[in-house]
Amino acid sequence: MIMRCFLIYKINILCVYFPGADSYTLTGYILRYGCKGVRVVEKMREKESLAKMKGPSILLIQGYGVISKNKNTDPDIIEKVKGDENTFLYDDNFCKDHLLFIRKNQINVLSGLLSGKKIKLLPVRLLPSGETPDDQYIIYLARTFLEREAAFKTLFLPTKNSTAIAEYLYKKARIYVLACIFILLIINTLSESKIRNEYALQTNRILLLQKEAGQQDHLSRKKQAEWQGFNKRVPWKTAFLCDRIAADVPPDVFLVQLSLHPYKKKPDKNKEPQFLKNKIDLVAESITPDGITAFINALKRESFTADIHLALVKQHKETERFIFHTQITLYEDELP
Repeated sequence: MIMRCFLIYKINILCVYFPGADSYTLTGYILRYGCKGVRVVEKMREKESLAKMKGPSILLIQGYGVISKNKNTDPDIIEKVKGDENTFLYDDNFCKDHLLFIRKNQINVLSGLLSGKKIKLLPVRLLPSGETPDDQYIIYLARTFLEREAAFKTLFLPTKNSTAIAEYLYKKARIYVLACIFILLIINTLSESKIRNEYALQTNRILLLQKEAGQQDHLSRKKQAEWQGFNKRVPWKTAFLCDRIAADVPPDVFLVQLSLHPYKKKPDKNKEPQFLKNKIDLVAESITPDGITAFINALKRESFTADIHLALVKQHKETERFIFHTQITLYEDELP
């Protein structure tokens, strides 16, 4: 069985039987709609019904005082009853040809009994004298009400039943909404300190990055100024030095690295770099030892060479080439 969607899935039916004008008996039913349709969950007697029944409820009245009139033979009485709602309570759902009604002053005895209870009365149904509602009729009554009055589309209709259901749903949902808000407040309180600490940590990181960026910019400008100062102090143009060194490289020698004003040691990012002024570092590879000698002798003959020092020579195991490191000291004047 496919379940239909209703505004409510639990409904109560309170049966009131009047054996006389001043006496009555109570029978309560709690019904629930599920996969197997509407079923009776619990049946109660007398005042136990009022203690357990909560929420939307149908009031079913039978017995003394319930009058039935034929709509076709008694139209004047029907019109009078329907026109005086302050005096009469009527129900035309039991039979199409008959109207059931009862005087409201007879059921006023229920007002004190129902006051203060969490019962939300929806429609009032009447049964003629001699009719006794069984469980099947109670299930039918509940199912009919759910299909006609508890569908979602009825929530937008200006009827008493839809208004009563809307008020019930609002009061029921209000507790869950307040609980959700309370949980969110607790989560916000617990996470506030964490967010505040994270914000402070990120702020410190940004400040450190800005400080480091400022230091790097300062060092970069200082390096550039230092390099420009070297170029001004050294009379030899960089292009001239590179061109002359390249011209001195023998055919069996391969120049790997050339450093003008090399670092004294590996620079530290937080410290000012120190350079070897008027120095040129050369790293090269030679196929033969004679190539190293020829290259050194050619560099000695250059006009910019004040001194030359062969710092390192080693042979590569795989290629068998000779790797050597040479440092040239430049003249500080234009010509020696």
